Amino acid sequence: MPHSFWNILPLKIPEISILTPISWGIVQYAVVQRSFNWCRFNSTLVWIGHEAALTDADSAAALTVAEKPLGALMWMKHDDNMKAHDVWRANDQISQTSCGHEALYESLHEFVPDLAARLSLLPPPEKKQHAGALVQFQQPAVNDYGQTNPLTAVLSTGVDSWDGLGCYQLGLEVTPKAFSDLLQGQRNLQDLELLQRIPGEELHSYGEQIAVLLNRQTSNSIKPATFQAISELVGFLRTGNDDDSSRIQVYSGLHSGFQTDAETQFWGFYDVDNRSGVVTLYLSNKTPDRAGTILHTFLSSRGHSRSDCFIAELAMAEQNDLLSEMWQLPPRIVHDVKQLSPAETILFLRRLVLSKRGDDSVFWARVRTLCEYQLIEVPTLTQLREMNSVVYLRGEVSAETVINARIAWLDERGCWIPDPSAAVALFKEVDTRLYEILMNGNSEALAQLGVVMQTIMQENRIDAGADIFALAVFSAFRKLALDEVYLEVLDRNVLPNHATDQAGCFAEHFGLGSRCDSFFDMTPRVLGRIISDRYRAYYMEFQPPQREEGFTELPTAYAPMQVDIDPADGQEVMAWYHRITFLGIFAVPALIDIMLLTTIGRGLYLTTFMTSAEKTMATTALMLALLVCGAAGSWISSGGSYYFYANAFPAMNMFVLTRFVAGVAFALVGGLGGMAGIMVVKGVTAGLVFIFYFGMLTTYLLTLSTLSIYQLPGSRFQSVSTPGSATTTFTLPCFHLSII
Repeated sequence: MPHSFWNILPLKIPEISILTPISWGIVQYAVVQRSFNWCRFNSTLVWIGHEAALTDADSAAALTVAEKPLGALMWMKHDDNMKAHDVWRANDQISQTSCGHEALYESLHEFVPDLAARLSLLPPPEKKQHAGALVQFQQPAVNDYGQTNPLTAVLSTGVDSWDGLGCYQLGLEVTPKAFSDLLQGQRNLQDLELLQRIPGEELHSYGEQIAVLLNRQTSNSIKPATFQAISELVGFLRTGNDDDSSRIQVYSGLHSGFQTDAETQFWGFYDVDNRSGVVTLYLSNKTPDRAGTILHTFLSSRGHSRSDCFIAELAMAEQNDLLSEMWQLPPRIVHDVKQLSPAETILFLRRLVLSKRGDDSVFWARVRTLCEYQLIEVPTLTQLREMNSVVYLRGEVSAETVINARIAWLDERGCWIPDPSAAVALFKEVDTRLYEILMNGNSEALAQLGVVMQTIMQENRIDAGADIFALAVFSAFRKLALDEVYLEVLDRNVLPNHATDQAGCFAEHFGLGSRCDSFFDMTPRVLGRIISDRYRAYYMEFQPPQREEGFTELPTAYAPMQVDIDPADGQEVMAWYHRITFLGIFAVPALIDIMLLTTIGRGLYLTTFMTSAEKTMATTALMLALLVCGAAGSWISSGGSYYFYANAFPAMNMFVLTRFVAGVAFALVGGLGGMAGIMVVKGVTAGLVFIFYFGMLTTYLLTLSTLSIYQLPGSRFQSVSTPGSATTTFTLPCFHLSII
């Protein structure tokens, strides 16, 4: 008989298909953790052990799972571990040589012995520089940013066609009409005071950043006309304030107001008052570099070309040490290029390549290198990330394929790399050792692993060995965490439908929240498709039972908490006098009224001794009372019954009481108004008869309407058929006062 582990659970869940073969002696990690979670939720005992433990005490002591395993997903949810994971999966800068992490590797001897030796790096073979590798820029002896006008390479209709249109995204085409339409929209928002004005103190700080360009020695590449405009801008910003006397006013608006469609994106507009000379700038609230955008937009308002604006931005960022460390470009320029789609980047790069006048410009050479990187290296890294996460967790590739693809990518970048066979063996051993640490509850080793990963996953401190080790660790955690999420989804929804998005929604709701990308480097829809494929493959072989007819609740392994309800409620046998007391509402009073009126001529409602005018007023009051009570009763019953059946008695009583008082107040006001009118037309006696009958009948009928909602079929709980009508019946002797 093959070895196996036993655990007793009342709900059958599809088996987890492990991505790598395991022996019969290994119990699945997620199943054990799910067993402990379910049993603790239901306050039951759990025993998970080897089959031999039933007959052998030594096996029972050695092979029984005594405590709940540590959580793989909980380790990834730790803030510091999540930051390390985010740094690694988005990192595209690998150190060429070793970064000296050997001491940290030695601290993980309990986790993986001789880790430093296995991650030792070997120099790459001599080969020609790859076309997509990073370019090491050499600064020229003189910052000659403006020998030519390289922007003519970008424009198909001449350099002057796009000048004077403010600041907009590099690589996209705009039109004067789009500029004027969006500018008019910002003017309207300013008139409505819907824009945020940038305070004067903040303008002063921007002025100091731009003032570094006033040094002739550091800005010799800037043209004299541009230098004069920059000097004017610095003066405006330094003297700017929060009132309307300021020569420059800068407003920040919503980002959506600076774009017309996906192909038109502005960062700043300008508006110049020809009479006062006041310059108004409108900036997007999402601009990456506000000082650079102000500089670019103001120079555009003074008629300078885009090339001069870019040269000034580059010089300012260089003097303020704001250049991108990797690309030596202003942050807004890097942001603009990275936001371009591949098709837009290809068209932009094509225009740059076809022009030869921009080849000697440092600025456009750097922009061109950034575009080439976005077209070559970024898609490659994206494919590697997809293989490491989506494809690997689907079980479509092996550990050898993942490691070899990663090492090939590192080799193309000219990095020192570890031995491929040793890296594959390390990947598999990390997967095995992580399972053992979690199952044995070795929290110290797990915590030390987190400290090491947080330390080595630092920007510009990641070498090929650290990258391979991070790939092994995070892949192992992802695989175990996916098993946890898989069982959690099926526990919450045992019989899923055919939509793959349902699994993704349940995974986000009960396991991941909005951090699916941070944990698995994939979207919730892709994760839902992976989970759906796994349980559909199981259900295709083992058909689930059909859902019962009339079953509205979602089947789940975790029973919801229900309100305690008496099973015998509604089965009480009502007494015979309770069954006939409903006659006390109208039938019994009407019978007594007719009998009294027939025998002695004095009824509960009318008498034969009343004048015609008094009878008319009494009948009019009755008709109006029925009308008023019908409206007020409908108002009360529209919401009172809802709260009654929802067992929300305090809310029900408040709802009924407020509307009952409102109905009485309305009847009182209407009755007094009617009495005044009748007194004028019919006399004082007729008016008093009307208000008496109207007030008494309205109160009586409105009370019956209120009591009518306090009834539950089959129960005597505050029902109008019992206390209301019983009270009416027992108080009938009071009606004999009307005879007097």
